[in-house]
Amino acid sequence: MSALALAAAAVTYVPVGRPLRGVVVSPSLVFTFAILLCWDLGPAIAVQALAVTVIAVRARQRIRHAVLSGARYAVAFGAAYLVLLIGEPDPFQGGSLADLASDTIAVALAALAFTVVYGLAVLLTAPDALPSSGSLRYRLAALRDPPRTSPR
Repeated sequence: MSALALAAAAVTYVPVGRPLRGVVVSPSLVFTFAILLCWDLGPAIAVQALAVTVIAVRARQRIRHAVLSGARYAVAFGAAYLVLLIGEPDPFQGGSLADLASDTIAVALAALAFTVVYGLAVLLTAPDALPSSGSLRYRLAALRDPPRTSPR
């Protein structure tokens, strides 16, 4: 799984000709989420940190942006892990329909928790999206439509 996550990070689409801005969703997340499900929180965060490093090198990101991105993923994986602890999915035990349904719900809620927490982390930590004042609507619009500047 780790090799697949890193291979997916290596082929993540990186826009050409401009610095990487905003959020990049890499296919590596699929594999690191599987690592979370099968091997726990620590290995998932470690592998995603390596994937973020691969993407940051390819995109020529500044170190602080890569660290911030890794921290966002770590917090989001932590939230998903908490949901998994509560739901206790165990796909390898019990084959009843009720067990399958409860496992599916737990994993779906963990994925939802990951998405919501990651989105909030981006919203709250995006350097260009958070002016010193402004409504939440303005902040969301700034994330969607970042200001355009001429290249130097």
